[in-house]
Amino acid sequence: GIIGISVVSENNIDLNVFPNPAHDLVYVRFSTKATATVSLTLTDLSGRVIATQNNTCTSGINNIPVDTENLPAGIYFLRLDGKNVSATTKLVISR
Repeated sequence: GIIGISVVSENNIDLNVFPNPAHDLVYVRFSTKATATVSLTLTDLSGRVIATQNNTCTSGINNIPVDTENLPAGIYFLRLDGKNVSATTKLVISR
């Protein structure tokens, strides 16, 4: 099965979400060139915002945990936004 999905955005940011499909917790992995604040936004297929999370990231590879324990099974989109960073990937929650 699929254990992760990696997306290269328009800004050449390698965004990896794993495990995918997920159950209770996923990790968002990406790399930045400098310390920055990033926003993670989880939306459903209709575009409704389910959750947002702000994190301060360091230069290099970052792993951000995202709690998915209370989400119903389904398909979601996870968007990462920050200074010079923008990418979106699909996340599947299975129960």
